[in-house]
Amino acid sequence: MLVSDVGSMPVMGMEAEFLEGAKLSQSLTQYTGYGNGFKHIQFFEDQVIRGLSDKMIAGIDVPTYPQFRDMSTMFLSIIKGVEKTRSGYIATGKLSLDPGRMIPEAYAVRSNLARVSGLKLKLCVTGPHTLSTYFSVRPPELLTELGRVLAEVMANSIFRLDDGETVIVSIDEPTFGLVDDPMLDIGSRGRDCLRSAWENIAHAAKSRGLETMIHLHSTADSLMWEVPSLDILSSHVNDPLYDQPTKRLLSETGKRLSAGVAVSSFDDILRNLAYTPEEIGAIWRRIESSQVDPASYLESHTVIRKRLDRVINLFGEENIPYAGPECGFGGHPTYGCALFYLGKIAATIKEREALGKGLR
Repeated sequence: MLVSDVGSMPVMGMEAEFLEGAKLSQSLTQYTGYGNGFKHIQFFEDQVIRGLSDKMIAGIDVPTYPQFRDMSTMFLSIIKGVEKTRSGYIATGKLSLDPGRMIPEAYAVRSNLARVSGLKLKLCVTGPHTLSTYFSVRPPELLTELGRVLAEVMANSIFRLDDGETVIVSIDEPTFGLVDDPMLDIGSRGRDCLRSAWENIAHAAKSRGLETMIHLHSTADSLMWEVPSLDILSSHVNDPLYDQPTKRLLSETGKRLSAGVAVSSFDDILRNLAYTPEEIGAIWRRIESSQVDPASYLESHTVIRKRLDRVINLFGEENIPYAGPECGFGGHPTYGCALFYLGKIAATIKEREALGKGLR
């Protein structure tokens, strides 16, 4: 069992410079001078590599490139044929990418692999359903088109070099299953289009020898079980995915799990500690004024370990190749707090793994 994470982390500062560097990444003129453009690109790449290196030091075996910006607009901004309007995004023509266009964070990692030597990277793409919710007009075919360009940018972003390689691709679909979407009704054209879009992305990764995963916030809708090229399913800690019926589905489909064993949202952690909304607001004010260490509220080793033990006992370790936090840490009070929590989660999983090997 390897430790992996979902991706997002709190911004470390100078957000405007970071966003400008991401925008300029992989441009043909990025190294033609030493002006602000060059400085922004260097800052962007340095922050990405620092975040990735910190994850590895914290004990993450297969880290996702750190996401310090919005997970949806980062993809919409590189797709051609998309225009942002007051009412939402619209498709102005056939969706496409510039030739060879990579995910900027993946390009930054590949360009600086010597600084994270030995890297086993998880590549994350925001899924077609989630991206489609940003559009003011959502015909079913939009899902197909988004799946096609996401498969292309993902394929462009895969690398296998001496200092590191991409080993798994994850489709992140936080909107799927959380709200009622008539476009996905049983037997609908939209449902068929989304299934095909997921298959397109996953097949493009599998055909290049990578494992494939989908990360969901709810598995109330079972569509992901119908996608042959999806190897691994992941969801939040209290999701039905981690209940008894999944054992039969794993056996029938050959799929496996990436177990979410620690609550990621800082507000959810506080709510689980039975704090009221008013008390949560007061805690945030004390954190912001440095009166209290936010790490004191994080889930304990014991809580994380109990969740891990439960899924291992229910499904068998052979069906759980990965474990880690349920989601990203973009909403944590500080970068340091998020990194500390990653280290605690990784240590708990590795301790349980070492115990399991000792018993065999």
